[in-house]
Amino acid sequence: MADFCRKYNVFRSYLPDDRPASIKAAREYGRKHSLRGMEKAVAVDRRAVGVVEGCQIINSLFYQDNLYINSNQKPLINQFQSYHRKQDKDGTILNQPAEGQEDHLIDSFRYACSSLYTALQKKYL
Repeated sequence: MADFCRKYNVFRSYLPDDRPASIKAAREYGRKHSLRGMEKAVAVDRRAVGVVEGCQIINSLFYQDNLYINSNQKPLINQFQSYHRKQDKDGTILNQPAEGQEDHLIDSFRYACSSLYTALQKKYL
């Protein structure tokens, strides 16, 4: 997390509310090492925007050409390009990620984007 915050000059980190000790540890580490993104770690209510709803928001933004990922975000782009769903023995695509793939950045991206999108909608609608 610290490496990512340093590399991309992260302003704020969004961590799940079910691990308050992790949030506290991130803030303390951020203060100690002058990492603004970790120092400003905040809890996000995991009940606010569900996974399916978050995916729908991301898909909607993508198909409206309103989803932009900076080209220097290679790890995130690579995860999007290699992402695939699990399949059963007949080849039917299941509603869960395939095993053995990296998808943490995608989940984080979805979570942060859909949370911000929802907050903006509440503010302006």
